[in-house]
Parts: sequence; C-alpha cells; structure tokens
Amino acid sequence: MPIRNMKKLLITIFSLLGSYGAMGQTSHQVVIHIPKSTAIRLKPSTIETTDFNFNTVEKLNSGITRYSAGTYEIRANDQWVVTAKAMSPFFTNSGTSSSVDMPCSVLEIQEGNLSSDFATMTVAEQTIVSGNSGDFGEQNEFNINYKANPGLSYGPGIYVMNVLLTVSAN
Repeated sequence: MPIRNMKKLLITIFSLLGSYGAMGQTSHQVVIHIPKSTAIRLKPSTIETTDFNFNTVEKLNSGITRYSAGTYEIRANDQWVVTAKAMSPFFTNSGTSSSVDMPCSVLEIQEGNLSSDFATMTVAEQTIVSGNSGDFGEQNEFNINYKANPGLSYGPGIYVMNVLLTVSAN
C-alpha cells in the first residue's frame, strides 16, 4: 500500500475513533437564587439632623416646615416601598422647664415632591414613597419634608425624636 493511501487510512481510522470512541457528554444544572434585595441610604451630601428653632411665638403657633430635610437613595432589584414611623410615642426632652409629654404627632412628614399631604407621625409604619428597581441615583432618589408644630402647650427645652425610614420590596 502506498504511503499516501496509508496516511488516508490512518486519518480515517483516527477520525472514526475520535467521533465514536473518545466522545462523551453530560450536563450539569446551575441554579442561581436571587432574593429580593433593597437598601436605603442618606445621600452623601445630606445632613443627618433636622433642626427646628422656634424663636418666636408666631413660629410656635404656625409651625415650621423644612423642605428637603433629608435626601435618600434606594438600591433595589424589584419594586420598593419606603415607610416611616416615630421610634417613640414621645419626644425625649431636656431642660429644666421642658415637658415630658410632647407627642410624636407634633411632627409631620411628607415625600418631597409635594404629591401628597403631610402625614402625622405615629409609632405605626406609614408609606411615604415607592419606586422601581435600580441603583442608587436620581431615578431612585427622594426628599423628605418635615413640619413641626408644637404650639404653646410645651415648656422651653430641647426635644429630640428619631424617625425610622424602612425600605422593603413591594
């Protein structure tokens, strides 16, 4: 047999062995679990404390509104909702003439685009704003407005209350 034909025969044999004898397949299933994920943060340039200075009787009677008191950003992989609640039914007081019974309802909260009315703060969660999935940034950014109106029923002093904002998948 000439060498040329021998080469063809060997190539054919190796090809057949490669196609039939040396091949095997299997499959492996890969499962990726992605739970609903949400995060809320103060926009980095936001001050963490909102201060109300009632330095006149007129302000005590009419209240003070702080627009854009806090700017928040959301990161979520699903639709989300933000709720707010007072961490205590009463403000913590300090000062010798301060009152121990200033209720959280002295403070009202509103989402910053003014599309809703102010809501009176309570210790129960109340929806403030909702949105769609996305990363931190303008499409998932909102402001909070606060209005405080203590009136003349509470003594002079410093009153502090924490407001809890919670983001969750909707």
